[in-house]
Amino acid sequence: MKLKIIFIFIFISSIFIANLVVDKFDKYEKSTDDKNNHSLIKSDVHKFWVEADKIKKNFQEDKPIYDFGGVFWNSYLPPKFIAFFYIVTGEDLYTDKITSDNKRQVKSENKKIYFIYLQIFFYFFSIYLLYKCLNKKYNEIALITIIILLIEPTINQYHYSFLSESIFFSLTIILLSQILKNSNSKMTAFNIGLIVGIMYLQRSIAIFYFLPILIYFLLEKKKFVFMFSYLIGLILILSFLGLHNFFRSDVFYITPIQSKLDLYRYLIPNISKEKNTDQSKKELKNFEKKFQTYKLKNEINTNSEKDLIKYSKYVQKESINYILQNPLSTIKIIFKKSLHSLVFNPFEINAFYKYEYKPANKKKYEYYKSDEHKKNVKIRIFYSSIIYLICLMGFFHLLKNRANYNLTIFLILSVLYFTFLGGWQGNPRYLAPNMIFLSIFFSFGILEIKKRFEFLRS
Repeated sequence: MKLKIIFIFIFISSIFIANLVVDKFDKYEKSTDDKNNHSLIKSDVHKFWVEADKIKKNFQEDKPIYDFGGVFWNSYLPPKFIAFFYIVTGEDLYTDKITSDNKRQVKSENKKIYFIYLQIFFYFFSIYLLYKCLNKKYNEIALITIIILLIEPTINQYHYSFLSESIFFSLTIILLSQILKNSNSKMTAFNIGLIVGIMYLQRSIAIFYFLPILIYFLLEKKKFVFMFSYLIGLILILSFLGLHNFFRSDVFYITPIQSKLDLYRYLIPNISKEKNTDQSKKELKNFEKKFQTYKLKNEINTNSEKDLIKYSKYVQKESINYILQNPLSTIKIIFKKSLHSLVFNPFEINAFYKYEYKPANKKKYEYYKSDEHKKNVKIRIFYSSIIYLICLMGFFHLLKNRANYNLTIFLILSVLYFTFLGGWQGNPRYLAPNMIFLSIFFSFGILEIKKRFEFLRS
């Protein structure tokens, strides 16, 4: 009864907050330059919106299913979910108007709030499944874990956005509940494979996440048939992705183009900055010359998906070569960026909506240059320190029981996985999934604190 009341209260509160957020920001920003960005629909979200609109039109024109969507640039599923939502609701994503900087105008008040409701509902459903599994295996921490996941701001802020995180978190929680069941059923293994595959379609950072799970299955001494079923479920999803891309582009590929370009766009410039200014400029210019020469020599047409794939592979290869030639600088940058990413950011979405997207005058109008950001960093460091300290106590509590070793290793591997694959970009957003795995440690940490207080009182 207590859990039902908590669930209902937090669910209603989430719906209320969603209405406040969408009502406030479903409009265009007050721009300080000639750019026109919708407060809700900008950055990656706008890319989802553009593709979703194309899918909706292709559907209405009865085009083949492989034409549903464009180039596999970053996340596969988010634009498809948005398109499906607007096909069902019959609303348009854009108006007929064109903004002053020659962009199509995003339509406001077109039932987008209901998409947010669906995300919230899916998240609560995933929490319910996790509770059922936790209550059977770890009854003493089940309620604590659920409450943490329902109220923790780093995670819950994303439910009020159209980024890919909210649905990704829900899938991760469903996956965790399936793993906690510790079933030997081939169907459970197959379902886990499907979930991991769908997680990858939702967010490309999950591309290698099947490995920590496979290690956990080996530690649990699962039979070959079980692990084979798991891999079949995963391969089925990846095959669907590859074939969809093949029918559209004539190339079978399963990794997004953005992931091949990200090293050059985000890591290489930072490694280069470790050198003197002249050398740094020279190296970056050499990269540009190389890429331009490659385009001309191979007659690359960046409007062709096939050519874009070929070009992105070349950029990735050159980026990796540069990284291998500069190992110490690379390690230094990755370490610094990862430390920054490990500081949780509960203010991410509020700042994303509140501040202008890529203003011309970054020093004056960008969030990361603002006094508000400086103040929030102090709060974030304090908040993160408390979270990690309690999680550390929970970690040692789990180690007291040998039966918990395998689960502990899996949770640690999961945290390390997302830290290693996402931390180098220096954006806490990419490490937000860690909170799901840390919630188990945090709950045991709270249990440990409670026991120590009871001991002192006695």
